[in-house]
Amino acid sequence: MVSRSSIQPLLVAGVWLRDLQASLPADSKNTYIGTDISPMYVMRDPPPGITLTVQSMKEPWPPGWNGTIDLVHQRMALPAAGRDIVKQVITNMTALLRPGGWIQFVESDASIYQGLAMGSMYQLICDMVKIMDTGADYAPQLEGWFRSPGLINFGCKVFDVPLGRKHPKEELQHKSTRLFVLDTKGMVDIAKSKCSELPLSISVSYHCWVSSILMSQSAYVPNSFSPKELAQIVPNLNPLNRS
Repeated sequence: MVSRSSIQPLLVAGVWLRDLQASLPADSKNTYIGTDISPMYVMRDPPPGITLTVQSMKEPWPPGWNGTIDLVHQRMALPAAGRDIVKQVITNMTALLRPGGWIQFVESDASIYQGLAMGSMYQLICDMVKIMDTGADYAPQLEGWFRSPGLINFGCKVFDVPLGRKHPKEELQHKSTRLFVLDTKGMVDIAKSKCSELPLSISVSYHCWVSSILMSQSAYVPNSFSPKELAQIVPNLNPLNRS
């Protein structure tokens, strides 16, 4: 899919784009374009051959891009598109492809979970997206949505990603726990910005979810957060005693 010369992939993550470039022959002379909604997330000093620019997927793509891209890759961003425009966002991205090109969407399906903490997180996300006018159920709908833009040879693959104490590497036990706690806090903050009177149940749910994360991970990742960090993430949270 990416071995053809002069491929022009459009990506939304500078790090992923850099890794893709490194995996291909240095003399392929490909054009690599990465976009993000904010300059704060753009990689500093990208390698030669990579162009990074600020662009919202909800806005029209630059003139001249349509029909010129061989690979479009979007990752973990689609929920930022509200329910009213999500299908149009997909159609606009598909229009970037030249004939024979490929498009990839990588999204988290939070409805597939194991354990109390993940179940609580899924319910918390469902409560928040109602306020944000978006959806937590985009991932399982992607394959059906791909039928509308006229794509062929499409499908969906589900990959299980071990998190927290289920990951075999201790370093990634810590990192994955931090990732989910901090990302979910970010969603709570966004929900608060969308609704000044955020239901108390959501704030309480997040508080309880962090507590359940700490309890379920305590024997494996006791130092994922310092007491100071926890106090900033969830005020008045009583962290577990640590040895």
